[in-house]
Amino acid sequence: VWRELLADLTTPVSLYARCVGDGEGFLLESVDRGETWGRWSFIGRNPSLTLTSHGGALEVDGVLPAGIRKGEGMLAALEDLLAHYRSPSIEGLPPLHGGLMGYLGYDVVREVEHLPDVPPDDRGFPDGIMSVIGEMVAIDHWR
Repeated sequence: VWRELLADLTTPVSLYARCVGDGEGFLLESVDRGETWGRWSFIGRNPSLTLTSHGGALEVDGVLPAGIRKGEGMLAALEDLLAHYRSPSIEGLPPLHGGLMGYLGYDVVREVEHLPDVPPDDRGFPDGIMSVIGEMVAIDHWR
């Protein structure tokens, strides 16, 4: 479901503050060659599913679709999710209108490569967090 709104007096940052507030979300800004504003800004919120990886163990927040491997780590689960969710290319819609958002830290490579032991984790950061975008706003700076 999509809808077009006129928002000439709204910036992406102010819209992010109104739409996401203190909740979970993201703001992606596009820049052309590092010099000028690009065409699109994207705001996402309310993920329908979030995967968090700690030392190869996967935590799931939300309902994991049937057939998604949970016990084989983040990369296997992502491979299955990408096969399960297909985002069609629809003329007239922005280039990003759904999908996964998050990050994969360096240590996720240990799921596919045998590397020397990891030093003790003194920070407690997850190895990766990926979310299925729940709701999204696309701002077209050209129209």
